[in-house]
Amino acid sequence: MSQKRFSIFLVFIYLLQDLIGTGNFCSVYKGVYERDANDEIVVAIKICHGAAKDTMTEESKKARESMMHEAYLMSYYVHKHVIQLYGVACDHYPVMIVMEFCPGGNLQDHLQKYKDQIEVPELVAYASESARGMRYLHSKSCVHRDLAARNCLISDTGLIKISDFGLSKIAEDLGGKGAGSETEGEPPLEQIPLRWMAPECLRRPQLWSLKSDIWSYGVLLYEIFNEGQKPWPNDPPKKIATMIRKGKMPDFPAKTPAPIKEFVVTKIWSLNPEQRPTMDEIAKKISALKKDSFKMADPSKAIIKRILVSKSKSETVANDADVLNATVCAGRTLTALRTMMRFFLTASHMLSNTGANVGRQRITSGFIRRALVDFRRRQGFY
Repeated sequence: MSQKRFSIFLVFIYLLQDLIGTGNFCSVYKGVYERDANDEIVVAIKICHGAAKDTMTEESKKARESMMHEAYLMSYYVHKHVIQLYGVACDHYPVMIVMEFCPGGNLQDHLQKYKDQIEVPELVAYASESARGMRYLHSKSCVHRDLAARNCLISDTGLIKISDFGLSKIAEDLGGKGAGSETEGEPPLEQIPLRWMAPECLRRPQLWSLKSDIWSYGVLLYEIFNEGQKPWPNDPPKKIATMIRKGKMPDFPAKTPAPIKEFVVTKIWSLNPEQRPTMDEIAKKISALKKDSFKMADPSKAIIKRILVSKSKSETVANDADVLNATVCAGRTLTALRTMMRFFLTASHMLSNTGANVGRQRITSGFIRRALVDFRRRQGFY
């Protein structure tokens, strides 16, 4: 990572007990990133497990490399509709990423939970905000490759944020080769986000591009107006792949605004990638539709009413977490870890929940790390 974008200094991170999500090699926790005693923010911390040098398998090595690649890409992106990177700590194992935390969870769960409570103007606002986030990413030549409602998060201010860059690539790196070497070792259809893939990405070689993201955005729109339900929920992968290759996409729900439905069917889901619109054209069209036909006082307020927003400063949520590594000191409180930081206590020195620790939320782990952190956030550019 370029030292022009990062400064190196000691950071202090501790994990709360909330597990946000988990996978084969990574888990994401709610935590706190402390710049100093008077400046702390709640974050999401992604930790890569099984990545110690003496126990690393080929799969865990790939997982670690994927996390580092994700952090590298995120370091370039600063936009209100894209999840923000706080920093990367990789001086020793395990590897972690610290990102902005979104208390509203992902858009898919939100849509499925609240269903009819969400009116069409608010759904159009979701479509508009996600389009603006993707327009920004495409302006940076980022091919997301995994755009879906599950990867759109809802911030504490009710904004939609594009997240999860684990599969993302820079368009120039894909070049005219399509996926090229990406085809080698590709997982079977059962293990990839098949329903969101463009027809050209289901062939060999796979032809990923900004235009394949456009197709995926059309599927995201389908999710938004279909209460978070994915297309072909019960069909086998081979049948789904055949339907996509032939352009036989599912019908939009009746409540979908006619201009959006027509635009997706005739333009976004064109079998010829070159005939699909750009993300800029899409963002402008949906923004105009929102302004002219589906005005809403402030859609973010409706979202905020549905999600639990932390009341104290120490509980407010930051968005995504990038790579951070550390020594675990379980069971300590914030005050205890500050003491450890000053006097270099070991994990065997347990401190009681008394005195200055009374009333403080107990943590599960604490980390003191030398890390690469995006200095622009520290400079107030966010």
